[in-house]
Amino acid sequence: MESGSDLRNAVGLLRADSQAIVEFYREGKLRKVSVKIKPIEEFSRSNGDVVKRLHGARFRAIAPSADHPGGILVGQIAPNSEASASGLKEGDIIIGINRKKVFDLKTMKSIIAQSNGVLLVQLLRDNRALYLVIQ
Repeated sequence: MESGSDLRNAVGLLRADSQAIVEFYREGKLRKVSVKIKPIEEFSRSNGDVVKRLHGARFRAIAPSADHPGGILVGQIAPNSEASASGLKEGDIIIGINRKKVFDLKTMKSIIAQSNGVLLVQLLRDNRALYLVIQ
Protein backbone atom coordinates (compact mmCIF):
# COMPACT_ATOMS: atom_id res chain seq x y z
CA MET A 1 0.00 0.00 0.00
CA GLU A 2 1.21 3.44 -0.84
CA SER A 3 -0.89 5.64 1.46
CA GLY A 4 -3.36 5.87 4.31
CA SER A 5 -6.13 6.08 1.72
CA ASP A 6 -5.11 2.68 0.36
CA LEU A 7 -5.28 1.24 3.87
CA ARG A 8 -8.68 2.85 4.56
CA ASN A 9 -10.05 1.46 1.29
CA ALA A 10 -8.72 -2.04 2.02
CA VAL A 11 -10.25 -2.01 5.52
CA GLY A 12 -13.54 -0.74 4.08
CA LEU A 13 -13.79 -3.88 1.94
CA LEU A 14 -13.56 -6.20 4.95
CA ARG A 15 -16.67 -7.55 6.63
CA ALA A 16 -17.60 -6.60 10.16
CA ASP A 17 -16.31 -9.02 12.81
CA SER A 18 -13.58 -10.29 10.46
CA GLN A 19 -9.93 -10.35 11.48
CA ALA A 20 -6.90 -9.20 9.51
CA ILE A 21 -3.16 -9.15 9.99
CA VAL A 22 -1.59 -5.72 9.45
CA GLU A 23 2.14 -5.65 8.72
CA PHE A 24 4.12 -2.42 9.00
CA TYR A 25 7.59 -1.13 9.71
CA ARG A 26 8.41 0.80 12.87
CA GLU A 27 11.95 1.85 13.71
CA GLY A 28 13.20 -0.30 10.84
CA LYS A 29 11.60 -3.49 12.17
CA LEU A 30 8.71 -5.40 10.64
CA ARG A 31 5.73 -5.58 13.00
CA LYS A 32 2.56 -7.66 12.69
CA VAL A 33 -0.69 -6.87 14.47
CA SER A 34 -3.94 -8.81 14.40
CA VAL A 35 -6.95 -6.49 14.19
CA LYS A 36 -10.68 -7.14 14.37
CA ILE A 37 -13.06 -5.08 12.25
CA LYS A 38 -15.87 -3.89 14.50
CA PRO A 39 -19.37 -3.29 13.14
CA ILE A 40 -20.82 0.21 13.11
CA GLU A 41 -22.73 0.66 16.34
CA GLU A 42 -26.48 0.79 16.38
CA PHE A 43 -28.61 1.72 19.35
CA SER A 44 -31.03 -1.01 20.34
CA ARG A 45 -34.69 -0.57 21.23
CA SER A 46 -34.12 -1.84 24.76
CA ASN A 47 -32.21 1.24 25.96
CA GLY A 48 -35.16 3.49 26.82
CA ASP A 49 -37.67 5.77 25.14
CA VAL A 50 -35.15 8.34 23.89
CA VAL A 51 -32.97 5.66 22.37
CA LYS A 52 -36.01 4.28 20.57
CA ARG A 53 -36.10 7.55 18.65
CA LEU A 54 -32.59 6.73 17.35
CA HIS A 55 -33.48 3.19 16.26
CA GLY A 56 -32.62 2.59 12.64
CA ALA A 57 -29.56 4.87 12.64
CA ARG A 58 -25.96 3.71 12.47
CA PHE A 59 -23.24 5.86 13.97
CA ARG A 60 -19.46 6.06 13.97
CA ALA A 61 -17.00 8.48 15.49
CA ILE A 62 -15.01 10.63 13.07
CA ALA A 63 -11.84 12.59 13.69
CA PRO A 64 -11.68 16.38 13.27
CA SER A 65 -10.71 17.70 9.84
CA ALA A 66 -10.44 21.02 8.05
CA ASP A 67 -14.17 20.74 7.21
CA HIS A 68 -15.59 19.87 10.65
CA PRO A 69 -14.66 19.58 14.34
CA GLY A 70 -15.16 15.81 14.51
CA GLY A 71 -18.04 14.07 16.23
CA ILE A 72 -20.44 11.27 15.41
CA LEU A 73 -21.29 10.59 11.78
CA VAL A 74 -24.79 9.35 11.02
CA GLY A 75 -23.69 6.73 8.52
CA GLN A 76 -26.98 5.14 7.62
CA ILE A 77 -30.68 5.68 8.33
CA ALA A 78 -33.17 2.89 7.67
CA PRO A 79 -36.17 4.03 5.62
CA ASN A 80 -39.31 4.63 7.70
CA SER A 81 -37.33 4.16 10.93
CA GLU A 82 -37.80 6.05 14.15
CA ALA A 83 -34.44 7.80 13.59
CA SER A 84 -35.66 9.00 10.21
CA ALA A 85 -38.89 10.30 11.77
CA SER A 86 -36.78 12.12 14.39
CA GLY A 87 -35.22 14.21 11.64
CA LEU A 88 -31.75 12.66 11.45
CA LYS A 89 -30.31 12.29 7.95
CA GLU A 90 -27.43 10.27 6.52
CA GLY A 91 -24.28 12.37 6.54
CA ASP A 92 -25.26 14.44 9.59
CA ILE A 93 -22.39 14.98 12.01
CA ILE A 94 -23.51 15.13 15.65
CA ILE A 95 -21.21 17.51 17.53
CA GLY A 96 -23.16 17.93 20.75
CA ILE A 97 -26.04 16.58 22.79
CA ASN A 98 -27.74 18.51 25.60
CA ARG A 99 -25.06 21.23 25.38
CA LYS A 100 -22.20 18.76 25.86
CA LYS A 101 -19.61 18.12 23.15
CA VAL A 102 -19.64 14.64 21.63
CA PHE A 103 -16.41 13.17 20.25
CA ASP A 104 -16.99 9.43 20.57
CA LEU A 105 -19.75 6.86 20.93
CA LYS A 106 -19.00 6.22 24.59
CA THR A 107 -19.61 9.89 25.43
CA MET A 108 -22.74 9.94 23.28
CA LYS A 109 -24.19 6.91 25.06
CA SER A 110 -23.32 8.37 28.47
CA ILE A 111 -25.06 11.68 27.71
CA ILE A 112 -28.13 9.86 26.41
CA ALA A 113 -28.24 7.64 29.51
CA GLN A 114 -28.24 10.76 31.72
CA SER A 115 -30.92 12.57 29.73
CA ASN A 116 -34.38 13.28 31.08
CA GLY A 117 -36.13 11.95 28.00
CA VAL A 118 -35.32 14.87 25.71
CA LEU A 119 -32.22 15.29 23.55
CA LEU A 120 -31.10 18.61 22.14
CA VAL A 121 -28.85 17.41 19.30
CA GLN A 122 -26.43 19.90 17.77
CA LEU A 123 -25.31 18.77 14.34
CA LEU A 124 -23.74 19.80 11.09
CA ARG A 125 -25.71 19.17 7.91
CA ASP A 126 -24.39 20.34 4.54
CA ASN A 127 -21.85 22.58 6.35
CA ARG A 128 -24.62 24.27 8.35
CA ALA A 129 -25.09 24.07 12.10
CA LEU A 130 -28.56 23.20 13.39
CA TYR A 131 -30.36 21.70 16.36
CA LEU A 132 -32.84 18.84 16.54
CA VAL A 133 -35.02 18.15 19.55
CA ILE A 134 -35.58 14.42 19.94
CA GLN A 135 -38.05 13.21 22.58
